[in-house]
Amino acid sequence: MLSTLKQIVLRSLLIAMTGIAASSGASGKTVAFWNFEEGMSRNLSDGFNHILDSSGNGNIASMIRSGPHYCTNHMPSSNSGGFSMYFDGVSPGFGVQDNARLYLTRSLTIEAAIKPEPLIGGSMNGGQILFRGDNRPGLDPYYLVLNSPGNLLVFGITDGNNQTISISHPVEFDRWQHVAGTLDDTTGVMSLYIDGIIVATTYTTIRPLGSLSSRHKPGIGIGSDQNGDYGEFMHGWIGFVRLSDTALNPQQFLKAERNQKSSGKMHPNYGGHGAGKF
Repeated sequence: MLSTLKQIVLRSLLIAMTGIAASSGASGKTVAFWNFEEGMSRNLSDGFNHILDSSGNGNIASMIRSGPHYCTNHMPSSNSGGFSMYFDGVSPGFGVQDNARLYLTRSLTIEAAIKPEPLIGGSMNGGQILFRGDNRPGLDPYYLVLNSPGNLLVFGITDGNNQTISISHPVEFDRWQHVAGTLDDTTGVMSLYIDGIIVATTYTTIRPLGSLSSRHKPGIGIGSDQNGDYGEFMHGWIGFVRLSDTALNPQQFLKAERNQKSSGKMHPNYGGHGAGKF
């Protein structure tokens, strides 16, 4: 019998060689895409305190309280004006109303462009990039978070029995990086990527739970938990967040060029924009 580690490596090699991120029953489409590439420096979201969902699925993100704002520490692109969203580390981010499209119980990918700063006191032990859950302890289906001191990237999932598994790897402070967490339902492989390079992987039989409790404020959080009650406030910049219903491979990520730390820039290669319309 092959060891678990060997099985994981063989599965990962197979995925890389075929260039296919298999997802049993998944349609392989974007579920939500919050693109912070348009705006006016220091304006709050789109003027109506919302960030539009560029996937067309209507997952509009609403500002929980004043705090996040557009800024020009950005990722230049020929498609847009070049803005990102800054999260101050002491205020909640954006919340998205829970709905069945977000019940990703098999394969999924969370990817984002981030430029993190150290956590600020009062941010609990982490700053959420994207989080789905409700106000009950645990039972958080999926999340991508920066844990203390603010640069430990963690991708985690939780099932209906509150069994959780996560993988992690440090990222750099003060530099734009593309980060992604993937779960492949067919192979059971769970992977973490930084700038398109796989940095952590494991095998799991755990799958994210679907429906959450409607009595406990369920939803998606961007830059914090879904309603800001737990103080898991992101500190730094987010250029975009995309959620997909399949395990993407690096060739399918929103591509980025690695730049020098001092430039604070990253070049995404995506096919459209539209979040944060004015």
